[in-house]
Amino acid sequence: MHFVRREMWAEATPHLERSLASNEDALTLFYLSQAYFQTQNKGQALETIERCAKLAPDNPTMLLKLGEYRAQMGKHSPALEAL
Repeated sequence: MHFVRREMWAEATPHLERSLASNEDALTLFYLSQAYFQTQNKGQALETIERCAKLAPDNPTMLLKLGEYRAQMGKHSPALEAL
């Protein structure tokens, strides 16, 4: 969490990936999607936030981020569905 709190996304990515290897949870997926997005890996960010939204379908923060990433990727109709 040290790197996440400081928004050091490139450094946070491998730690988040290792954490997911032992336990897939929505919060880790959420932070990993942000790390991917902030390091210009937008395709992987979208895939990761999609997985996150499946684990936490009632979390408004995660659904908002899903809509944001879809819109950033030019997927406007699916973005509106997430919202």
